[in-house]
Amino acid sequence: MASSSAAAGEQVGSQRTPSIRALFRAVFEKELILLRRYWFNTAAGLAANYILFVFVFFGGQEVAPTLIEENLTGIIVGWFVWTMSWSAFQDSAQTLKREASWGTLEQTYMSPLGLLWVLVARIIVQLLFTVLTGLVMLVLLMATTGNWIIFDPFTVLPLAVVTMASATGLGFAFGGLALVYKRISSVFLIVQFLLLGAISSPDVAATNALPLSWGVGVLTEAMEGGLSLWELPPVDLAGVTAVAVGYLAVGYVAFRYAVSVAKRRGVMGHY
Repeated sequence: MASSSAAAGEQVGSQRTPSIRALFRAVFEKELILLRRYWFNTAAGLAANYILFVFVFFGGQEVAPTLIEENLTGIIVGWFVWTMSWSAFQDSAQTLKREASWGTLEQTYMSPLGLLWVLVARIIVQLLFTVLTGLVMLVLLMATTGNWIIFDPFTVLPLAVVTMASATGLGFAFGGLALVYKRISSVFLIVQFLLLGAISSPDVAATNALPLSWGVGVLTEAMEGGLSLWELPPVDLAGVTAVAVGYLAVGYVAFRYAVSVAKRRGVMGHY
């Protein structure tokens, strides 16, 4: 009896693993198709962020050149993270909103793997594409300022992904809010500036619970000093990870609650 149960468990596990792999592949191919199809929108977003940075950088040099020079690495890292975090927030929120309007969000619940695995696949794949576009922006920022930062990619990339995860969690929460209240574009703009405020907040313990704040501080330290991941304080690494997991968990719970409200009101796919 026990052997048959074990064999059944192994069979289920062997069937589930290819399904998860297929899910990630399907999500990756979908994001790649959307990126190719709407490449102009992606390029325009990068161009807008870059032009805004140019105005801020050269304008700041005219007003306070010493201050800009002393904090140049922090400014570059902050802008790099803000660009990726806003993209991560907007991608997750707008994807949920768009799929609800298409009527495909309900199909997610009928997936054999369930909603959680689908959201996990989307988070990982979207963060991958966001990091790639963020690296393009980082090169542009360093070329514009002439401040070429030598950093360990095996340190910066994992830290950037974990830091952005908190913005993704916020994206799921506000994506759920969009399912209930539909048009909340003005709220998205407010969040954009709140994220910028969190990045530029003072490096004190009171602000560590804010999204992005702690992660930006650790990233700046790693990039300025050329530190490896194992050379960073374990407390900082654990703290940044805890903040990311916390925002993801809260965002997921808020999204599930918003979906239940939208279904109860019968407004799931109404726009």
